[in-house]
Amino acid sequence: MRIEQMKKYVDKIYSFMDKNPSTAPILLLIGVILVTEGLIYFYTTLQGWFSHITMEIIILMIVIGVADILFISLYIKRNYRKGEEKDIDMAPYLKKIDRYLRISNPYISVILGALIVFVAWYHNVLGYGATTKIGDADLILIILGISFIFYPFVPPKFHIERDFILSFFIFLVIILAIMPFLFFLFGEAFIYYFLTLPVHWLLNVIGVPNRVITANRIGFKYNGYSKVIEIARACSGIYSFSIFTSAFIAFVLVVYRKLDIKAWLFLILGISLAYIGNVIRMTIVVASGHYYGPETMLWVHENIGYVIFFTWMAFFWFLLYHFLMREKTKN
Repeated sequence: MRIEQMKKYVDKIYSFMDKNPSTAPILLLIGVILVTEGLIYFYTTLQGWFSHITMEIIILMIVIGVADILFISLYIKRNYRKGEEKDIDMAPYLKKIDRYLRISNPYISVILGALIVFVAWYHNVLGYGATTKIGDADLILIILGISFIFYPFVPPKFHIERDFILSFFIFLVIILAIMPFLFFLFGEAFIYYFLTLPVHWLLNVIGVPNRVITANRIGFKYNGYSKVIEIARACSGIYSFSIFTSAFIAFVLVVYRKLDIKAWLFLILGISLAYIGNVIRMTIVVASGHYYGPETMLWVHENIGYVIFFTWMAFFWFLLYHFLMREKTKN
């Protein structure tokens, strides 16, 4: 009976995913993020590098991520078996890409993907990069390469999942490549006006004594001792902004397929939520250091960002579906 009830529950989830095509790529993306981040922490922990995440949490992240990916894989396999052979409703520009990379010249996609993976791995692991460690940027490039490698082998019936993932990582690489130049031009001014000062003001509102020392340093006290926290570029929200913007662009290109006033409004809303969430995150980090000390502050810095990021992302995509995709589904 339990197995039958579980099958019914899974069928209900699959039915919901059938009605909402954007659900599968989002869940698949979450699974990939959990696995890759879990592997990063697992590797760094084995190397003895400092980490505030326990091995139990790391293993749980990997297990949940793998289960998520397997769940979506079974969903894709199920749809492939029951799918009818018919012309897929795909945007014209995506049809051209699909025809070129999957039908006419599949080897180009495979070679390009393999080249990207090789460069990302060879550059760092073999000692030609700044470090020999595989960092976040390297993992993003490796996943992009893998996406290109498997592109020709994904049936067009699953073009939404395939094109969403590939588009997401392409734009993520582009945005992350542009960001260093923007920081070079406006780095300290951006951090000061858009992060340091708002965090300083918000800390004053909640009653945490603090003072701005430099453009990216805030001073506070713990048990009467003066402490300083430095807001690095990585803490400026660059990753949350890049991930959101890349996912939204991929969503507009692959699922929504038009850039109207609603899409622009939701883009502004999403960037605003990402910014507000990052300011709240840094405020919580400093407040935890003031009340509970530096060790707790470091733990909060390592972990609270994921909670805030996934919370506002879930809220945003709920609004996106409710106000944007519902009308498109009716039409």
